[in-house]
Amino acid sequence: MHSIYHIMILIPITISKELLALPVTVSDSIVNADLNGKELIKMGTVLNKPLLALLGETFVKMEHNISKQLSEKIDDVKNEQDNIGIKLSEKIDDVEKNVQDKIVALTNERQELKTELCKLKSCTEWPEWSACSANVKRTIGASTRTRTCGVSSSICPLKVAKKEETESRICQGTECKSNEYTKTKNKFCIRLSKTVKKSWKDAQEECHQDGGHLINIDSALKAADVHETLQKMSFTSDIWIDGTRTLPNGEWRYGYGSEDTTFSKWRSGEPGSSDDCRAYVLYNGKWWWWGLSLD
Repeated sequence: MHSIYHIMILIPITISKELLALPVTVSDSIVNADLNGKELIKMGTVLNKPLLALLGETFVKMEHNISKQLSEKIDDVKNEQDNIGIKLSEKIDDVEKNVQDKIVALTNERQELKTELCKLKSCTEWPEWSACSANVKRTIGASTRTRTCGVSSSICPLKVAKKEETESRICQGTECKSNEYTKTKNKFCIRLSKTVKKSWKDAQEECHQDGGHLINIDSALKAADVHETLQKMSFTSDIWIDGTRTLPNGEWRYGYGSEDTTFSKWRSGEPGSSDDCRAYVLYNGKWWWWGLSLD
């Protein structure tokens, strides 16, 4: 709010005889009038005092100039206010734009962080390795372990929120698979299958399905262990064991290798020229290799 100043001047006036001679209404209006420029002009005219009228005109001009200057000043202030308003409006627009840009940037950043978060595995601890699939000593198998990975959160799609991760490793059979197997004195794991009689091929397939193979009695040490185990079980029937050949009178081979290729436990007169698979037969209290047909 702007204050408008006004100028007052005290002029001693001697009430002349002429003023006193004026009608009461005129003299009262002059004496009681506010002493501004117009009134001074009016007074100078009534009293025929040119100097007083000139002074009044001077006051009028001064009032006009002051009024004009104040008006210009007010206009300048208004213009400055308008400019400040424009600049402030522009500044507000800039701030709002910057805020919107920040919001967009933060939204994009949040989405990126969300995507990265959903890619995190955040896995559970690895459990113990499973038992080795190789059930026979000195054979190769595999063991596995599985853990759950993913982010359990409402911000991630269900398909990435949970998944399983599996590791595998190669292992060697060292212990017996179950109570169905007997660990011999020299730590061989053997199991005697007493199912219905099968061909050599069917017997080998059954062993494969159980993670093993037909036993290859290829050393005196293993032969002694098997003999002792079968005696404890009071078993006397014929048994399929590892060892085949493809040609009559051809070379015998083990399916899983041999510790000693020179070891032999054929009963006298065995095998026949056309025999192509090997069995283990009890004869006169001892176990011998015996040649038979695959079928």
